Amino acid sequence: RSPLFSPMLFAADRTNDGILEPREIMNLDLEARVAVLSDSAALSMRDAADDVTAVLWAWQAAGVSSLALARWPVAAGSSTALLSAFHAELRGGATPEMALQTARRRLRTNSDTASPAAWAGWLLMTR
Repeated sequence: RSPLFSPMLFAADRTNDGILEPREIMNLDLEARVAVLSDSAALSMRDAADDVTAVLWAWQAAGVSSLALARWPVAAGSSTALLSAFHAELRGGATPEMALQTARRRLRTNSDTASPAAWAGWLLMTR
């Protein structure tokens, strides 16, 4: 009902309950260029796409200009390959847009990950 109070669930430990809400994110002071949400389960829920802009807004209010999201479940190996290439490009100085484009291109040239199901499910939202 209220995207700013909709929790994202992470692994809990002794010091953290594993629950992070967008209203908590927007109060952080972050310096990352990109936040990556690799679990597509939330986006597969009915009407979830409407709430993505509120989640993006929260990350941007915290100082993160881009949000990478998995729109559907992808095989673990494909996700690992895409995110590894994406992060390598970011470390090399590429913009988030160019980093994702290059990562997708790398997966498309590999016969094991050439199918769009392996690389097309990633969405990059920026300001």
